[in-house]
This record gives sequence, structure tokens and C-alpha cells, in this order.
Amino acid sequence: MPDFNDPPNGVFEMGLAYNWRDTGFRGVLSHPLAVAALLRLLFGDEQLADIDLKGLRCEPTRHTGPFLRQSEHDLIWSAPVVVPDGAEPRRVYFLIEVQSTVEATMALRMLIYVALYGLQLERDYKLPLPSVVPVVLYTEEDQWVAKEDPGEMFEVRWPDSLPRMCHYVLDLCRVEAGAESGNVMALLAKVVQGVREEELLKGAKALYRRLVELGDAPMERSFFELVRAMCKNRWPDESWEDCADMAELVNEMEERTVTWPAKWKANYIAEGRAEGLTEGRAKGLTEGRAKGLTEGRAEGRAEGHAEGRAEGRVGLLVSMARERFGETVASTISALLGSVRTESALEQVGKWLVTCETGDALIGKIRQM
Repeated sequence: MPDFNDPPNGVFEMGLAYNWRDTGFRGVLSHPLAVAALLRLLFGDEQLADIDLKGLRCEPTRHTGPFLRQSEHDLIWSAPVVVPDGAEPRRVYFLIEVQSTVEATMALRMLIYVALYGLQLERDYKLPLPSVVPVVLYTEEDQWVAKEDPGEMFEVRWPDSLPRMCHYVLDLCRVEAGAESGNVMALLAKVVQGVREEELLKGAKALYRRLVELGDAPMERSFFELVRAMCKNRWPDESWEDCADMAELVNEMEERTVTWPAKWKANYIAEGRAEGLTEGRAKGLTEGRAKGLTEGRAEGRAEGHAEGRAEGRVGLLVSMARERFGETVASTISALLGSVRTESALEQVGKWLVTCETGDALIGKIRQM
């Protein structure tokens, strides 16, 4: 029998979770808004019509049985069931397991967790016990192929009269939801699914805008830690530890994806024309890249870190204004923010970008600063 007391995989390096597909998602799911978004993404509003997700509650740690780990305890949430006839609402329990690998015996493992947690609920409830819904959040790129019905793992089929104890699987890498969705887990799925850097940047911007709208600082911090660990895993050569919040992280991603490639392309063309198409391109692609990445970034960050961060925030705000209101409004805002450098002022402009209905309203507020 597998030992379910083994600690979760992953070590910490420079304050970032190395196994972000496991540890990072557990951090995100410590917040009720993220759990509600996960359940809506899995079941849909119609299936959750009788469950009050605003009443989500993280269940306290209990110690019954040797196999239910602390990590599973932390991801047990409950919500009251709205009873139409006016009877006293009862709670339904969601037992959430984060998986970064496909496990063939997951159906049995979830069945064990449900059984053990049922023994714990027996202390507080009379029979019949409230429902326990086992959920698996799968975060790896490979497709989930493990069976979801434990009865299918045995040679003899269970009688149809016996209840099934299937768990629900949400494959985050295959969630289909547009970037316009207000569901934070759907937006996070777009970031996870981003194959190209441009796709990842677009998803991160949409997620950041939604987190600003929600205004939940602890949840935004947990999403930031997860996305930062994801970037650290994908581009380990970058100094992602320098990013202090989601705004700086998105700005750093845009710097890498948009700004730096454009600067280096112009640099290669200039050197190529000066020294000849053949010799110049070869030299630009070898010496220019090595010299630029070492000297240019080192000197630039050392001399203008504070100014660069402010300019980067201005650039991000202008980019977001361009996406919402068009090029004309973005150009006006770029001119108005030319002399604005304080973090508090730029943060206020970011909030106006989300709340203002029109570009003229946004410009008017900036001019009154």
C-alpha cells in the first residue's frame, strides 16, 4: 500500500517554490474566492445552484487516521446547501487534491480520503453524514488518463445498486475559457497554457486586471507567487526575485517579450549595415548578444533601477490603456504621465484604468492629480 504520509514534492529556492505545479496551486487555493472560482469552473452555475459559495469555509485541521496528510486537511472546504423548503441548511464538503503527475490509483486514494474524512464527520453529525465531494486539480501538461471510478480498477464489476464514489478531475491545461472571463482560475489556466511568451504575457495581463478588480490583497499575493515561480521555472536566467508584486512581474514579462527583442533587432540591423550583411549579422548575433546581455543589463539595472521601474510601470499603464480605449487615449496618457514617477500616483492611475468607463474620464482624473 502506498505511503500517503510522504511529504509533498518540491523544495524552495530563493523564496520561490520549485515545484510550482503543486505547492503554488495549494497556496492559491487557500483563499475562498479562488476555491469558488475553481468549483464554478468544474461544475458550472447550474449544478451549484443550491450551494451558497459565499458561505465557503476552510475546515479546521483534524487528526483521525494515519493517512490523511496535513496538506489534504488544508484543502478541505465546505459550503452550506440552500434548502428550498426552508429547513436548516447542511454543509457539503469539498476535498481538493492538487496533482502535478498522473497517478493510476488516484480513484482509490480519493476513496480512502473520503472514508477517513467521513469518520471525522461522524463525530459532529448523525447519520446520514453530509456529502463529501472529492476533487482533483491536475496541473501538468500531459493529459489525465487515470480512471475516475474505483470500481473500474477491479476485475469484478460492482452491482448497479451500489453507489459510485467517483472523484471529479479538472485538467487545468485543457480548460476552455476566453480571456474575457471573470473567473480567476480560468484566467490562470490561460497563463499556464501559454506556449509562447506572447500568449503567457497576454494571459498574465488579463489575470492581473481581474485581481485589481477583486481587490483582495492576500489572494493577489498568492497568485503573484505562483506566476513568479512559473516564470522562474521557465526562464531561470532572469532575476524574478526582484519583482515585488504582480504589476512589476507583468512589466518584467513585457520587457523580456516585447521591449528587449525590439531593441536587439534594431541593434543587429545597425551593426549589420555598418559592417556588412554577412559579417555584421554574424558579429551581432554572437558578440552583440553576449555583450548586451552581460554589460547592458548589468549597467542598466545598476544605474537606473528606480527610474526604470517607474518607466516600466508607465509603459504598462499606457499598454493597458491602449487595450481598453485605443491609441489616441494611450498617447495622451503617455504624455500626461511623462513626469509622474511616484509609486502611489502610478498605483492610483492603475486603479482608474480598471474603474473608468471611458478614456475621457480617465484622462480627466489624471489631469486633476
